[in-house]
Amino acid sequence: DNNNNNNDDQKDSSSQKQQQTNKRSSRFGGKRMSKMRKKSSKENVSNGHNGTTSSIDEANGTTKRAIIRDGPYKSLHHHEGYLSSLEFLNEEKIITASGDSTCILWDVIKKVPESVFLDHGGDVTTVAINRRDSNIFISGSVDATVKLWDIRLSKCVGEFSGHDADADVNDICWYPDNFAFASGSDDATLRMFDIRAYKQLNEYFKEDINTTVTSCSFSSSGRILFAGYDDDPFGIGWDVAYSEPVCKLFHNQSVSSLKVAPNGCAILTSSWDKMLRLWVGK
Repeated sequence: DNNNNNNDDQKDSSSQKQQQTNKRSSRFGGKRMSKMRKKSSKENVSNGHNGTTSSIDEANGTTKRAIIRDGPYKSLHHHEGYLSSLEFLNEEKIITASGDSTCILWDVIKKVPESVFLDHGGDVTTVAINRRDSNIFISGSVDATVKLWDIRLSKCVGEFSGHDADADVNDICWYPDNFAFASGSDDATLRMFDIRAYKQLNEYFKEDINTTVTSCSFSSSGRILFAGYDDDPFGIGWDVAYSEPVCKLFHNQSVSSLKVAPNGCAILTSSWDKMLRLWVGK
């Protein structure tokens, strides 16, 4: 009987671990691995030049030809876990985040890692490069922290905590002045931190919102912090100064990604309800 009970306990434990793994894989699959391929009604596709050639009519009437090869132009391998996020530093270098608890600065031309950033205690879920000073970037992790890194020193120069200890940090975004940033977490909150004072500036939550924050992005003015959620209310715009909701971005299922346009005139949201929605001001 004891053996049977032990076997049952092991099965229950394995089942719980598998459910947690499936949940994380599902979130990353919906949020970061699903890519939208832009198509034009005027696009002509033909085979040639050892790949696929696309002729796309531009808005200004000119035609641009792009070669999409049968295989990848370059493949980079050094991570020992899944890749969750990446950003271009410039035309020759990128930064990646991985489930192996590391971030890597890559030289794309040489196809080698220049630096490996090791201080996180769990899967790294997201990275964001500072656009005022490209020598620094931040990363969020399932260890519930956001770390500030200096590429020149190849090390962590700041750690920001405040989210629940068992809550994954799912997304991060820089404030427009690039001296502060926001993070969204499984604990249903967004938090804003200042990298000069190394402290939390504000927190965004309501008692009736008890669901994972999947994504976040500031308006170009910095007045509003937009957030996507795994469940109702799915999408909200928060007043940055007063920590109050000021608008809602309607979806019927989890919002997997959310971005403010570079010119600040629109917001794009993608969701598990199969909808891609573009929002503009009144």
